[in-house]
Amino acid sequence: MVEEARRLLAETSCAAVLWIDGLFGDDRDLATARGTSGRIGFVARYSQFGGIDPDGRVGLQYELPNLERRIRMFLDRADPRETVEDRGGRFSSVRSSFPPPDAPERWVAGLGVAPPGRWRDRADFRAGVRPSASPSIFAQARVRQLVSTGDWSEWRFRQSGFWESRAGFGVTAGAEYGRLLTPAHFLHWTLMGTVSEASEGVEWRGDASLHRKFSPTHTLGGQLFGRGATSAAVPFQEIGFQAIYRRPLGHPTLIGEFVVGYSWPREDPEVPRRGSAIVGLGLELHFGRHSP
Repeated sequence: MVEEARRLLAETSCAAVLWIDGLFGDDRDLATARGTSGRIGFVARYSQFGGIDPDGRVGLQYELPNLERRIRMFLDRADPRETVEDRGGRFSSVRSSFPPPDAPERWVAGLGVAPPGRWRDRADFRAGVRPSASPSIFAQARVRQLVSTGDWSEWRFRQSGFWESRAGFGVTAGAEYGRLLTPAHFLHWTLMGTVSEASEGVEWRGDASLHRKFSPTHTLGGQLFGRGATSAAVPFQEIGFQAIYRRPLGHPTLIGEFVVGYSWPREDPEVPRRGSAIVGLGLELHFGRHSP
């Protein structure tokens, strides 16, 4: 059943890529279309602070050969602010599919352009739309830098400028540090901040985590996290911790995830800060040539 679902998803995405690429030229590259990869899944998160939050998640990216392979289309169902303001980021494939508690899920689609030459892996430009009852458009320019500090550790820095028809202009800057303690144990730290015409000062989010990798898709991790906004009514909005367990469920491309944690959120200055338990379940199916 899993293989049949993956086949149908791969064939559908391949046909869509060929049709869209055909709009820009007569030569359709079947090999590139077959290399399209994506994921589809479902997550359900419960917290005492926010209640139950079920949602589906979809991600699809592919190249358009008729546009010289530098233009890539993307389609995601995720937190639109995370996409538009470039606030997402995980240092490696060890990640959680669960969004932060303050993250609404919406469709986001658009085009990404990578410059030629040595800047291809360091910068890109993206533009897209958030389709909804009141749609908005956005544009984004990103620059990334990788700094190796040895065979077992490295820093990643990212700066992004963006414009969105609702939020206006803004800038996001972030730093991530990753270190292999052993071939199976991985330490990760990240801090990101955003300033925009719609933000409450500097909106920031950070975390520190330690992961044990049994395989690329079988991991166990512990994470400390916090978030806030310097000019909000409550500048320090949440701090907490969680454990994340991911593993294949009978098939290498069908990934299950379980999250349990506890946090102390506060957004209303009139309400005292209280503890909130967190529990989450997720299921994710990868398809295409680059599946795990």
